[in-house]
Amino acid sequence: MHRAAHLGEERLLQQLIAAGHSVNRTTYDNVTPLHDACLAGNTRCAVLLIDAGALVRLLLLPSLKSLVANSGSSMLVDTTAPLLLAPVPPPQ
Repeated sequence: MHRAAHLGEERLLQQLIAAGHSVNRTTYDNVTPLHDACLAGNTRCAVLLIDAGALVRLLLLPSLKSLVANSGSSMLVDTTAPLLLAPVPPPQ
């Protein structure tokens, strides 16, 4: 899932989602597929993940800035809008 999101492999990402893979699974350093899509500037993959229930976490990770901060860099502006428009669940 992470690799497909990072590489912009939309069809593979759709297949993985349809097969029931978690869109919120994290790596050992708490990176989600949505982080990977945003970091690589893959807007369509980011939207796919958000539509499939990916949590928009605006937390700072040890090795990364927040999703919005990363997507707002000059090369990744297209990924900012889907993040800002996505529903954010209330804190638990």
